[in-house]
Amino acid sequence: YTAPDDISNLENPSFAYADDTMQYNIRFTVVSDKGCVDDTVKNIKIGPDITVFIPTAFSPDGAGPNSNNNLLVVAQGYIDYNLKIFNRWGEKLFESKHPVDEQWDGTYQGEPVQQGVYVYYAEVIAFDGELYKYSGTVTLIR
Repeated sequence: YTAPDDISNLENPSFAYADDTMQYNIRFTVVSDKGCVDDTVKNIKIGPDITVFIPTAFSPDGAGPNSNNNLLVVAQGYIDYNLKIFNRWGEKLFESKHPVDEQWDGTYQGEPVQQGVYVYYAEVIAFDGELYKYSGTVTLIR
């Protein structure tokens, strides 16, 4: 079955897919002005968007807005999540498997850490099984 909008004679065709998660076999056929025909088939995987937002600073002392008291990572479209926070000497201070329920409050072993810059490393697996890696720094302000 071929739907009428599956075929295009445009130089740069495009097609919008109804499903946000699916695999499609796409056939591209070219016919020259002399009648020569060539085609190729490629499997295209359409997956849902993954969104990860990691703030660059937070203030766990309550001086700023309450939403800044913890390092709140916002992630959507994932099946697995892991965040690690390290100090400048590479010592792991915090680890989280869930962005909402496990937020860093700026402490290590129950004690507040110093104001400064800390390194994060996050791995997030999307619904399609694709692994995304994020790393950078976050500034803790007291």
